[in-house]
Amino acid sequence: MKELKKYRCTLIELLVVIAIIAILAGMLLPALQQARRRGKYITCVNNYGSIGKAYQQYCEDNKNMIMPYWNGGASTKSTGCWFSEGLNVTGKAGGDHGMMAPYLGTRINRIIGGWRYPNTYPQYRQKSQFMCPERERGEFPGFTGSALHFNGQNNYHSAVKLSISKVRVPSRHAAIMESRNNTQPDPNHETKLSIAYPHPSLMCNVLMLGGNVMSIPRGKIPTDAKQNFWWPYSDSRNTW
Repeated sequence: MKELKKYRCTLIELLVVIAIIAILAGMLLPALQQARRRGKYITCVNNYGSIGKAYQQYCEDNKNMIMPYWNGGASTKSTGCWFSEGLNVTGKAGGDHGMMAPYLGTRINRIIGGWRYPNTYPQYRQKSQFMCPERERGEFPGFTGSALHFNGQNNYHSAVKLSISKVRVPSRHAAIMESRNNTQPDPNHETKLSIAYPHPSLMCNVLMLGGNVMSIPRGKIPTDAKQNFWWPYSDSRNTW
């Protein structure tokens, strides 16, 4: 009987220990999930930092001019585009040569920061090494299409020929940002604004023309096209 009583006490103690561990695990799990999410967010910011360095190097090598969408004004007249990680030196118009590829150290034809692309463009179906890790599962509120672009160039840079020195406050002027279903986000595209909700906190990472990366709440991104956030010219408003 004494041995049985001792065994029962030990079993009760074991159950108490298991209960305590379960409670602690329940308390720690949200913290661990938050830390993991924070780590992915930091990785995304670092990716933008790498893209920012490549962007700045390209501009410095091209008389400090803002990087255009195509280097010839249109795909049929260009040998390079901003959004590809491919390194194509054939010189053919409409090629997949990425203007930042030499600075990023990439050679594969894929969208910078992209996750997947429609079957009509198989050359872009590979995941980018700069994609946001939080987009791995493809969660994209409000998105119903089959292509995602996580880095979109400011639409007002499409064919602009303007020196960065002419832009009001480059450190607050968006160059490349997280966008939805379009590589040229602007406040007039789609449903007023094509910026995505790429993070659970609804924060959007934006590479500024000055080379700095800003994390901005989506609700605070200006919808006024003439704000310095979007508009690269000297008559822009710098009040956002």
